[in-house]
Amino acid sequence: LIQHVNGNLHTPLRLSQLHRVCPLLNIEANMPIPLTIFNGWFMGYFDGKGNIRCRVPNIYLSATGKAAVSLQGFVDVFGGEIVYRRASNGSYTWKLSRRPSVLLFMRYQKWHISQSTKQRRLGLMREFYHLIYMEKSGYLKGFSLLKTWVLFHNKWK
Repeated sequence: LIQHVNGNLHTPLRLSQLHRVCPLLNIEANMPIPLTIFNGWFMGYFDGKGNIRCRVPNIYLSATGKAAVSLQGFVDVFGGEIVYRRASNGSYTWKLSRRPSVLLFMRYQKWHISQSTKQRRLGLMREFYHLIYMEKSGYLKGFSLLKTWVLFHNKWK
């Protein structure tokens, strides 16, 4: 098991634990491999500590961690920002809301499918942006627009 995770751990806590265990097993602890958009690590982390919300006209993605370094890969690959949240026991949160960056994450989740309940909302992101387009272009108006948003909201819950 250690040989399979060696080089694939990216959070400071797990890295320190790996570096304590490897010498006991006479295994050399490898440094983490660089994270790229082709690495499934982001979706695993997002499944565990991520959040997705929508409020017209944006979708908001976020992930929380105890160390900013755990979230830096998200910023490097997808953009967004890391903010310190003193009210949440001093945790850090990666936030993403710009549409091009959200669309990049949407393409990423096609390659690395979520294994949590977040998959339903991730799958609705395209429909959300389509409804925004339909509303702005005037294809939907009045009652039909309201009904469409209510149906979408029921799917999102």
